[in-house]
Amino acid sequence: MKEYTFTQINRECGSVLDDAMKQPVTLCKNGKPKIVMIPYEAYEEASNNQAAYKLGEEPPEVSALLDEGLDNILKDDD
Repeated sequence: MKEYTFTQINRECGSVLDDAMKQPVTLCKNGKPKIVMIPYEAYEEASNNQAAYKLGEEPPEVSALLDEGLDNILKDDD
């Protein structure tokens, strides 16, 4: 992911926006990431794929993904 400073966005706004239309771009202030800009299509996709379930009421495929993720985290801790 490309990173730009707030100063760069003031000076190179067109270039930063061109990059942000192609891929996620991080804007940093004082060396710390503060804002991520993403193409609109990526935002639409991300915002349409949200789901919430109560524990024990999730579909089997979601439960399997959670189990796999937890197993990976536990393996990394060893």
